Amino acid sequence: MGTHNAMTVKWRTSKEGKSMLIYGESYQVKDKAIPLADNSQVQEVRLTGLKPKTKYYYSIYQDNVLLKGDSTHYFVTSPVPGSVKETVRMVAFGDCGTQQPAQVEVAKRVTEYFGGKPIDGWLLLGDNAYNYGFDNEYQIKFFDIYQSYFLKNTVLWPSPGNHDYADREWPNPIGQKPDYFKIFNLPTKGECGGVPSGNAAYYSYDYANVHFVSLDSYGTEETKKMADTLSKQVQWLKKDLAANKLPWTVVYFHHPPYTKGTHNSDTELDLVAIRENLVRVLDQYKVDVVLNGHSHNYERSYMLHNYYSNEISFNANNHAKGNSSAKYDGSPNSCPYIKAGSGTVYVVAGASGWVGGTTMGYPHNAMVSSNSETTGAMVLEVTDNKFVAKYLTANGSIFDQFTIFKDVNKKHQKTIECGEIVTFESSWKGDIQSTIGKVDNGLLRIDSLNKSVQFTISDKKNCLHDTIQVNVNAYKTPKASSNSPIMESETLLLEGKFDGNGQLSWKGPDNFMAIGEKQTIEKVNLNKGGKYFLRASYKNCFSQDSIDVKILKILANEIPKTELVKVSPNPSEGVFELKVDVTQEGTYECFLVDNSGRVVYTYDAEKLPVGPKNFVLDLSNKESGLYYFILRSSQKIISAKVLKK
Repeated sequence: MGTHNAMTVKWRTSKEGKSMLIYGESYQVKDKAIPLADNSQVQEVRLTGLKPKTKYYYSIYQDNVLLKGDSTHYFVTSPVPGSVKETVRMVAFGDCGTQQPAQVEVAKRVTEYFGGKPIDGWLLLGDNAYNYGFDNEYQIKFFDIYQSYFLKNTVLWPSPGNHDYADREWPNPIGQKPDYFKIFNLPTKGECGGVPSGNAAYYSYDYANVHFVSLDSYGTEETKKMADTLSKQVQWLKKDLAANKLPWTVVYFHHPPYTKGTHNSDTELDLVAIRENLVRVLDQYKVDVVLNGHSHNYERSYMLHNYYSNEISFNANNHAKGNSSAKYDGSPNSCPYIKAGSGTVYVVAGASGWVGGTTMGYPHNAMVSSNSETTGAMVLEVTDNKFVAKYLTANGSIFDQFTIFKDVNKKHQKTIECGEIVTFESSWKGDIQSTIGKVDNGLLRIDSLNKSVQFTISDKKNCLHDTIQVNVNAYKTPKASSNSPIMESETLLLEGKFDGNGQLSWKGPDNFMAIGEKQTIEKVNLNKGGKYFLRASYKNCFSQDSIDVKILKILANEIPKTELVKVSPNPSEGVFELKVDVTQEGTYECFLVDNSGRVVYTYDAEKLPVGPKNFVLDLSNKESGLYYFILRSSQKIISAKVLKK
C-alpha cells in the first residue's frame, strides 16, 4: 500500500527472530529505525510521514544481522493525488505465475523498457500463481522469480483470478479464504484514496491524476459474484466511481467481458454476465480503460459504449467512439481516441506467463488488435490529459499501442495590444505545428501581430487541432503640437505625446527628419513651414498625427498701408472698432503684431466675402504701444495701425 506520504513494506524470513527495518533518503545514511517486537517470520511495517515523490532506501535486519539492503532496496512515494506534473508509468501483468521461461522473458523486457527508472506501480490481473494460488505456489512461481526484478522497489496492486481461488468457490466449508488474502495487505479502509471497501477482494487507490479500481470477478460475497449488480462489490463500485474526482479511471479484474482467445465471452456464463451487467455500470461512470486477463493472449478493443451483446451483434457505428486504430504512430487511420463522455477501451492482457490458442470467432469483431502468439505485459503511461498504453512483448517489441486524449481540440481566445508577444500552449502534451508564430519547447510564440487573426494549431500527425483567436487592439495614435505660428528666424518647437509602446519620429518640410518626442529647430526660414508628421511605430504597428506649421515673414516697416480699414477710437485705452472694406473674397488669417514685427496673438481664420466687415479689437491686457492688426489671404494683405494708450 503506497501513497504520497506512506508505504507498507512486508517480508518473510526463513526463521523467527527480532526484526528491524531502517530507512532514509540516502543509501549511505538511513537515519530512521523501526524495531518490531513480534518474532514471527512474516513481518510488515507501515512507514508514515513520508515526502511525496521521494526515493527512500531501506534495509532489513533480523537479530541484528543484515538480511537485505543493497542499492536496489528502495521505494518511491507517489505524487500528491491530482498532480499532473509527472508522467505516471505503470505495468500490468496477467496470468503471470506460470514458472515458464516466458514469464522470465517478459520480466526482463519490462526491466529493459523502464531502463532502471522506478516503476510507479505493478498491477496484477489475476491468476498470479498457478495452479491453485497456494502459498507455496506464490513463493516458487511468483516471489522467487520477480524478487530480483520488481518486488524490492515497486508497489504491488493485485487482483485475484479463478486460479488464486484454486478454481473453486471460497470460502470453503470451514471458512478458510485463499492464501491470496494472507499474502497481500490491501487498502480496504481507503488508505490510498477512494471509498473504503471493507473487503480485501476489491479496493481502489489514487496515483497522481489516475484513479485505479481492482475488482474480484470470481469470488463471492453473500453468495453474489461481481457480475451481479446487486452485490456489495458493485454497490461499493458505484459509490467509489461516483466519488472519484480524478480525470482518469482504470478498472481491472480477471474475467474479460469481450474475448475470443483461450476463453469465449459469447459462451462462458461468467463472461456473459459481466458483459451484460457490469459493463453497463462502467459505461454509466465513464470508465476510461478496463484491463483483464484470463484469456492467455492479447486483445484490444475500440473505445466501446452501449455494447452488451455477443460478438456478431457488434456494430462499429453504434458501439465504437471512432473507428481509428488509435495507435497514433503516423500509420493510416491511427489518430488517437478523443474521450468526451462515455467510451471505454477494453484490454485482455493475460499472456504474461504463457500464450494460448483461440476460440471460434477470433479475432473478436470489437477488437482493433489481437495477438495469440506472443507473451507480454501492458505498459501504462499517463501524462496530464494523455493516456498511452503499450503491449510490450517478450521479444522487446511493441506489438500494439493506443492513445486517448481528453479536453483537447479547444478554442483559445486572447486580446492583446498591437505588437505584444503572445504565447499559447496546446490542449495536448506533445508536438505542435502552426502556420503562424514559432514553436519552442511545446509553446507557440507569436510576435508583432498588428491585426486580429484566427488560425489553428495541430500536432504533427494532424490529428489534434486547437482554434486560436487573437484580437489585437488598435495601435494608439500620437498627438503632435508646436508653437506655430512663429516669425522667421525664431525657434520652432515640436512636441509629441504618446502613451503606447514604441518610438516616435518626425518628418517635415525641407527634408526634416528626427527621432524623439521633442524637437527644436532654431532660426527657421520660410522653407521650414508646412505639414509635419509625427509617427509612432512598434514592431509592425504604425500610426501618425500631423500639424501645420506657419513661418511668418512680417516686419513693421513692411506692413502695407491701406485705406480699406477705418479704426475708432484710435488711439484707445483698450477697445478698438475696425471697419474693413473687403475687396477680394477669400480665407483670411488674422494676426496682431507688435511694433517690432513679432506676432503677439493669432485669431481664428475667417472666410470673408466682398464687402464691409466689422471687427472688435480688445487690447486691454496688452502693454501700451503701436500694434498692427493684419488680415492676410493668399492673394491680399489688409492692415490697420492702432495705438494703445
